[in-house]
Amino acid sequence: AGVGAAVNPSAVLALAQFESVQLPDLLPAVNHSPPRLNSPHLRVVLRASAPQGEQPHFGVMLEQAHGVGITSVGTHFDGAVPVQDPSGAWCATLTFTDLPLHTGEYSVSVFLFDSQGLVVYEERKDCARFQHVFAQSTPGLVRLPHVWS
Repeated sequence: AGVGAAVNPSAVLALAQFESVQLPDLLPAVNHSPPRLNSPHLRVVLRASAPQGEQPHFGVMLEQAHGVGITSVGTHFDGAVPVQDPSGAWCATLTFTDLPLHTGEYSVSVFLFDSQGLVVYEERKDCARFQHVFAQSTPGLVRLPHVWS
């Protein structure tokens, strides 16, 4: 392509894709149930390719299994910068520490954005499901930090 040549958007999209999405804190699934979270923390390990010279951004959305949104986060919102490994892949690990969810089934969706966080290169909706068991189950969706006085 010469100077001023048009860029084929589908060629750019073909270069930008997830290589892997892992949730290493999940136990293996039993029967037809989703895997169970085996930690107080939920880690989402992301690895993706992007066009040469472009540092992409990642997004993660956590929902109840039936589609009620709980939270969404993105490297571009949080000021985090994915790291490029020696193979050229872009990597980031998101950790939800001390996950405050009550007992239930949950879903994770992931998003790969361009360097500005505006264009969605790839979306993996509901790419992982898991069960979370909270020992002191009470009504509600989450246990928010609080203080009694």
